[in-house]
Amino acid sequence: MEDAPFTVFLLLAADAALRAAHSARLRPLISCAVWVGLAFQTKMLEAWAVLPTLGAVYLISAPTALGRRVTHTAVAAAVTVSVSASWVLVVALTPAADRPHIDGTTSNSPVSMVVGYNFLNRFPQLGLTPQATGSVDSVPGGPAAAKGLWGDPHRPPRRAMRAAGARCSAPPHASQTGWLYPAAALSLGCGLLWRRRMPCTSCAPVPATAYGGTVTDAADGAPLQLYRCAPAR
Repeated sequence: MEDAPFTVFLLLAADAALRAAHSARLRPLISCAVWVGLAFQTKMLEAWAVLPTLGAVYLISAPTALGRRVTHTAVAAAVTVSVSASWVLVVALTPAADRPHIDGTTSNSPVSMVVGYNFLNRFPQLGLTPQATGSVDSVPGGPAAAKGLWGDPHRPPRRAMRAAGARCSAPPHASQTGWLYPAAALSLGCGLLWRRRMPCTSCAPVPATAYGGTVTDAADGAPLQLYRCAPAR
């Protein structure tokens, strides 16, 4: 059920980022940060997979001085972390006797659920066990548990990441998201070609940069697509 609000929050974040890149104003960029932070409350660290693309859109395209762009991006990053960590902070400060046990953990820690259960445990190539992160196994039973998210758990990490990217490009994932990859690549290529003589701070390349950023998420084991291949809470 969390997929619907997660998608809406990230769409609103992308819209706010585009408005910020067009106007070079801090307010819409902070709105973008708040929406990403709210998306974090639904799918946790998966929401942060869009941050490199959204940050690049503003840093490359906002029509203002570089120093101002960097400062605005740093402020937005701080807001993102603050909103994202709000639930974790409230729960961590509540005595364990006065709140329910934190699902997915053995340590009853919200940090273990966010960082361990819902992130590190889904990447077995990191070599961390659920016990080391204070959480339970997030991929119990079935082929995924036997082989790990990236296939053979003894495979070198770089080859494992390529294997995961191939998995996300194969059925059944390709039938759901694969059609976006060539569209994003074409959008990015055409946008950069048509606007190659315009200054970087022109607003024209913004949509191409934003849409083309999905290529990064889809290629060679990027965080969003890898994480989506793992079972979620």
